[in-house]
Amino acid sequence: MAKRKSSYSRIDYSKVDKTVLERSEDFAKTCQETFIQLMGAENGQEPSFKGARQKFTFSNLMPKLIENAINNILWAESEEHIENTKYESETPNRHNGRMSKTVKSEFGDLHIETPRDRQGTFTPEFLKKREMILADDQAEKIISMYSYGMSQEDISKMLEKSYGISISQSTISKIVDRIMPEIEKWKSRTLSEFYPVVYLDAVYYHVMPEKGSTKKNDASIRAMYNVIGIDSEGHRDLLGFYLGTSEGAGMWTTVLNDLKSRGCEDVGIFCTDGLAGFAAAIKSVYPLACHQRCIVHQMRDSRSKVGATDRAQVMSDLKLIYESETEEGAKEQFKHVKEKWGEKYPELISSWKRNWKELTTFYKFSKEVKLLIYTTNPIEGYHRQIRKFTKTKAILPSDESLIKMTYLIYKRIKESWDKKTVNNWELINNELRLKFGERMSVAR
Repeated sequence: MAKRKSSYSRIDYSKVDKTVLERSEDFAKTCQETFIQLMGAENGQEPSFKGARQKFTFSNLMPKLIENAINNILWAESEEHIENTKYESETPNRHNGRMSKTVKSEFGDLHIETPRDRQGTFTPEFLKKREMILADDQAEKIISMYSYGMSQEDISKMLEKSYGISISQSTISKIVDRIMPEIEKWKSRTLSEFYPVVYLDAVYYHVMPEKGSTKKNDASIRAMYNVIGIDSEGHRDLLGFYLGTSEGAGMWTTVLNDLKSRGCEDVGIFCTDGLAGFAAAIKSVYPLACHQRCIVHQMRDSRSKVGATDRAQVMSDLKLIYESETEEGAKEQFKHVKEKWGEKYPELISSWKRNWKELTTFYKFSKEVKLLIYTTNPIEGYHRQIRKFTKTKAILPSDESLIKMTYLIYKRIKESWDKKTVNNWELINNELRLKFGERMSVAR
């Protein structure tokens, strides 16, 4: 027999409604089925009218009515699907039993039986396979509460208290898991070809050790590598986040290669902290990019190299270096610091000399660009926003929970990022276009 091409693409609910009515005869039959169930008269047994009035209440009737209606609709959907896919393979498609599940609703638990087909291609539209709550707004509430740092246990208690809905922690976990495909798609999305400014920094979290780990009572450390870019329109965005056991230049090289594989061919300026090996990692993947090392991190490191009695004066002298109007003025001030403190604190002077090139990149630009790049404050500010919601979690249950929570918080932060550009972007944009020329013109 020749194959018949399927015209099935989406359920026609006008047809489904007709099929439901044909199958159930009318809504009265659904009520009748519900009444029989409530009276204990299933499987041919005689109905028991004892306590019938107490059983036949709104709270008892509604779950059964909804349950029967949904099961009928799912069956109708499956018949529609089987009819349209019957001849798509040599073996005709047909029904193959049902899969039972319990769905939460505002009227109570619903016992749903989703039909299965022999080919395993039936995907219900009315009630999705993994949908565990009938009301979508409840699922959205759960995901929203999770993004504010609430634990699954806290969410369960909150729903019970506020809405009278009892949902187990395992069900809540399955609901939050819905966002994992979205996260995977987001992590592999195509990036712009050019970003004028990109910030790199990592933040640490504590995660419960995996099963089989020798660290039974100790949390595992996770470094989350974050990349924030400013696009050609002046908007900030998180280009990606990556988990590692610790921060290192090797992992950053991997991160940068991932950015490139996703379409980011070039970057104007990278802003980083003082991690050893950063300059080499950037040069190996983006050889044309400028690199600005964070002045604030350099000052913190300098403070640790100076005795307490001299600290205030040394820090005051160092501050004059990066506050100079020109690089020549900065060099003169550094010369003064070297003459004054070099003999007493040689390691301090060596650190500034070694990092001078990356510390003074901002002198190639105007004051407006300098304020944008001379520290990693923008990405540290993002970390502080994340910490507001994760600080209640001394230890997160798993890497996946960390990823889900971070992504959901990021989505909320992005809403504010999309509403405005960075300060003085019009001036900065004009300057960077002159500086980077054709490299920036490819940005999209």
